[in-house]
Amino acid sequence: MKKTFVVTLAVLFVLSIAGTAFAAANPFVDVPAKHWSYDAVAKLAKAGIIDGYGDGTFRGDKTMTRYEMAQIVAKAMAKSDKADAETKALVDKLAVEFAQELNNLGVRVAKLEKNQPNMKFTGTFDVRYRTVDYDAASTASDVNAFYRLRMEGAAKVDDKTTFGMRFVTNAPDKSDFGNTTWLKFGDSTNNAKIDRVFVATKVGEVNTTIGRQALVIDPLSIIVDSAAFSYDGVKLGWNTGKFNITANHGRFVKDVKYLDSNKNEVAALAAFKNVDVDSIRVASKVGKLAYGVNYAVFKNNIDDIDLATYYFGDVVYNFDKKFSLAGEYAKNDEANDNDNFWSVKATYGDQVLAAKGQKNFVVQYTDVKANSLFNRFTTLDTPNGNVFDDYKVLDLNYNYAFSANMKGQLQYVKVDDKTQDKFDYDYYKVTLSVKF
Repeated sequence: MKKTFVVTLAVLFVLSIAGTAFAAANPFVDVPAKHWSYDAVAKLAKAGIIDGYGDGTFRGDKTMTRYEMAQIVAKAMAKSDKADAETKALVDKLAVEFAQELNNLGVRVAKLEKNQPNMKFTGTFDVRYRTVDYDAASTASDVNAFYRLRMEGAAKVDDKTTFGMRFVTNAPDKSDFGNTTWLKFGDSTNNAKIDRVFVATKVGEVNTTIGRQALVIDPLSIIVDSAAFSYDGVKLGWNTGKFNITANHGRFVKDVKYLDSNKNEVAALAAFKNVDVDSIRVASKVGKLAYGVNYAVFKNNIDDIDLATYYFGDVVYNFDKKFSLAGEYAKNDEANDNDNFWSVKATYGDQVLAAKGQKNFVVQYTDVKANSLFNRFTTLDTPNGNVFDDYKVLDLNYNYAFSANMKGQLQYVKVDDKTQDKFDYDYYKVTLSVKF
């Protein structure tokens, strides 16, 4: 952190102190009288917020350590009772950021931490323009603009426990329990709701989450889109040192009415109106290779019907900082034939877009057999004709970070329906995502 930047922030603090005047004398030999920071440095030195070095220099171009910055914050804290409310809030935030260094200096920040809002919110707002071009001449193309908001809140209960929640503008509901998280521009639908409420705590060595929470089954979200769907139950997670183990148990769907385009209940969906879920995942990492083995059961316990039983595995291999390859294979043991799907995903470029200018290109190809997936749950773009289908999906997308919290995506998706050719189509999408 450059000292010139710190001076700009700190002088605001000094100037906000009511009824305080400072002499213009500057104790540092390397800050000339005509320098823009002369008065600010003099006032900060007079206030005792900055000291400089033993040779009488300020060294304004020198990068500060976190320890040096913590010293400045500590001195500002000592005088914060004279600052205005806005400046006090700034000092409080700095105190929390540098809490460890301040503790090492013997400065207690417990009071400041208590003054911080307990419930903290983060979120994502997405806007998407999409056009769908069907191969069949009899099916009209579709062009629409969509948006969605997802806002998550978290509050610390104690040292081991956190309360969490999520608010969304649209989510799967009882009338249409499908992957419908977007709203069309101009749509009068009002499905905004709090779709997740849970408590996460630690019981011994086991991380435990209880309540309505994300249903995470497989890493690529092919079986269930974990960003869209939630379940009521418990999640357990623990680390053995070599393996990470995660288990889910709870109710996924109850009394849902699946409707087709003619507003009639689809016979093939009748058993899926009630769904409970149990799953377990064991994951590990060896060098550049991360892998997992998984087991998941979807069951209608009310009617005693086994809906789907998955055995599957996944791998990710990071060749270097710019290229990774991921794969997933699953088999539905409840199907007599056409019971599997597989997917391969390659990412070239920055693996995580965390700063302005970072970018990557992603290619994913997925082959889905007719009895392997329930299409309403998956994150894949799927044929519109049936909830069980035999199809292939090619997904190409380019991602660019305009800043750490604003990203754009250009996407092309080709869906090849092997059951009914009339449902073949191409997707073209442009998405802007803003995090806050």
